[in-house]
Amino acid sequence: MGNPMSFEQKNNSDEIDLLDLLLQLWNGKKTIIAAVCIAIVLAIGYIVIAKEQWTSTAIITPPQLGQLADYPTAVAVIDPSNSKDIGNDVFANFVSRMSAETLAFMPEKPLDIKPTNSGSKDSFTVSFSAETPEEAQKSLLAVLSKVNKEPSSSFYSNASKALQVRMDAINTSLDAQLQTAEAKKNRRLTALTEALKVAEATDTKNVAVKEVNGLSDDMLFMLGESALKTLINNESSWPLYLSDSYYSNRETLQALQKIKLSDTGNDKFEAFSYSQKPSLPMIKDAPKRALILILSVLLGGLIGAAIVLVKGFLRNMKDKNQAA
Repeated sequence: MGNPMSFEQKNNSDEIDLLDLLLQLWNGKKTIIAAVCIAIVLAIGYIVIAKEQWTSTAIITPPQLGQLADYPTAVAVIDPSNSKDIGNDVFANFVSRMSAETLAFMPEKPLDIKPTNSGSKDSFTVSFSAETPEEAQKSLLAVLSKVNKEPSSSFYSNASKALQVRMDAINTSLDAQLQTAEAKKNRRLTALTEALKVAEATDTKNVAVKEVNGLSDDMLFMLGESALKTLINNESSWPLYLSDSYYSNRETLQALQKIKLSDTGNDKFEAFSYSQKPSLPMIKDAPKRALILILSVLLGGLIGAAIVLVKGFLRNMKDKNQAA
């Protein structure tokens, strides 16, 4: 490298002239080129050994009722008041489970889920990164499929329990209504039997009153032996008197008994809809070869220039000390 002309030699000053800097850099061009080449070699080595990263993305939205198999129908019968927002409830549960699933891939974090639009809860973008486009797409599909089975099992299990609770409650109500009706019939027959005994004891053969409606139990004997025996025979064979609510509850119970829910869920149950299916990525996320090479050239040039200038500065300082 030639001996650069310093600003001190020109103007007896400690300041370095711009022309002197350029001259130093030009004279040290071999060092700079060597530094650039080394940086390029290192960059190429990094590109060769660095793992590629491709990202597949999908956009998901709440499921349609038709995607929830027989779950909406079951809920409509089990609990009609809770059947309005089934799709949104299922989707919210699925998104929560997907968010939890991202923790299983820590610390690499290849799986990510976030709202498609800020603040929106009706559309989410899910992404998965892998070393090849095919692997990224396949992995994202696998994760979505895996997590999709979890809400199915959970919701069907809860519905099955709610179904059993509802049927137990209706059965309890029906039993209570039957017991009440039987008790009422038995009280009536007991009253008629006691009235017959009194009629026989008082030798009341025929009806002894003009108005029979509204007679109290104590006055039933006045109907006479003949009428009382007829009433006892007839009412003994009558069916229980049950209110309309009893038959309505029994119809509901029959409808509930027809519902068959599996605790393991339903294979046709889908907890989300695709607005965009998992894509096959066409552009690689990393490493960015062109960018890395450009940066390596710039970094190598800067390092080479720094080496040249430092060497020139040290040489000037040495020359100055010798001159002194």
